[in-house]
Amino acid sequence: VRSEWERSVKSDVPVIGDDTPLLGVLGDEVNAIDRAFEVRVERKRWNVDVDNVRIEMVLDRGVVAIEERNSPISEIELELLSG
Repeated sequence: VRSEWERSVKSDVPVIGDDTPLLGVLGDEVNAIDRAFEVRVERKRWNVDVDNVRIEMVLDRGVVAIEERNSPISEIELELLSG
């Protein structure tokens, strides 16, 4: 299990709050964080119900881009919602 910090944001400017470990790890250098690449992803989401179990399945497909280079990415995430 890994820790996650998720929140809605209004722009592509990083939001670094007290609820993440970044301030403690980086200290004053946290203000030097800048964008190094861009991720463009299309997300599809399904809920899968089997017996008494509900699983959310998310498929992300897209590219990671920096300057003129890009690499395709794909990710499947499964999250147990109930059961």
